[in-house]
Amino acid sequence: MELILFAILAIIAVAGALVTVTHRNPVYCAMGLVLCFIAIAGFFLLLNAPFLAAVQVIIYAGSIMTLFIFVIMLMDLGRENVHKLRVTFGRLVASLLGFILLLELLLVVNGGLLTGKMGDWTPEKIKTIGHTKVLGQVLLTEYLYPFEAISLLLVVAMVGAILIGKKKA
Repeated sequence: MELILFAILAIIAVAGALVTVTHRNPVYCAMGLVLCFIAIAGFFLLLNAPFLAAVQVIIYAGSIMTLFIFVIMLMDLGRENVHKLRVTFGRLVASLLGFILLLELLLVVNGGLLTGKMGDWTPEKIKTIGHTKVLGQVLLTEYLYPFEAISLLLVVAMVGAILIGKKKA
């Protein structure tokens, strides 16, 4: 049953990602990203991490995507701003780099290069302490500086979105 749910969520996540990168309408792209975020929340539920699933839905699918939609609507992209699909040098380079990335991913997955040692947090230890407490402990001790850097980056992005959307007087 778990494998079937994983396969369904994987199909939904890949479909959402494909809509995000292939559709020409930016609102549909954002909705595809929301679909992908919700599928990722489903993956967290399959991993018995309900707190991370809730955070994924609330923070990413809710707050961040609301900001994205707000910026897209402020940009006022009409039909006249959408250019015809042309094969340019940049698209060819992007396609080549995407293919190389796919080959690297297949090499890592099939080559068994993802093996690692067991860390301090075993599943039994996490169950006794609790998912949320462990997440808070690790996030605010071992990963404090990256956590604060991301917070600063989000504040700068919000200020940038406000400045871009501000009407010129």
